[in-house]
Amino acid sequence: MRSELQFFMFPKDEVEFIDTFLEFIDGIDEESEAQYFFTIGDCKIQLLRSRQKGNQLISGRISIATHGFELNYKSGKDAEKVYSKMRRWIKKSYHNNLTVENINIENSKQEINYFWISERVIKGSKNLTLRQIPNSPVVFKIIQ
Repeated sequence: MRSELQFFMFPKDEVEFIDTFLEFIDGIDEESEAQYFFTIGDCKIQLLRSRQKGNQLISGRISIATHGFELNYKSGKDAEKVYSKMRRWIKKSYHNNLTVENINIENSKQEINYFWISERVIKGSKNLTLRQIPNSPVVFKIIQ
């Protein structure tokens, strides 16, 4: 399996997310301030954390790679099951009612359904710009 799911979440959302899955994992490797790994046996699920930079909220993601590029994990199937639970939880708990546009290109706005946003972010994002890359001209907006 090679998969990722992108989202916008605040730190409280992240704590809730991590706490929900602690019973299904062997541990958490806090590799850096921006990136954690959930370990399941010899396999890992990446948590690239959403982060706030000034008035910007940068998207995060969960991702997994259990095959390809000579990958071979004994715990791959178990990690895939946990990853699938994580995806379902985000899709059940978050919304995907967003648009994306390049602010430098007229009429570039389009609806998307493959980024997910927490209720806290919806309520608390009034003064935030949602982006995938800091200072990028591509911005996400919540459909009200």
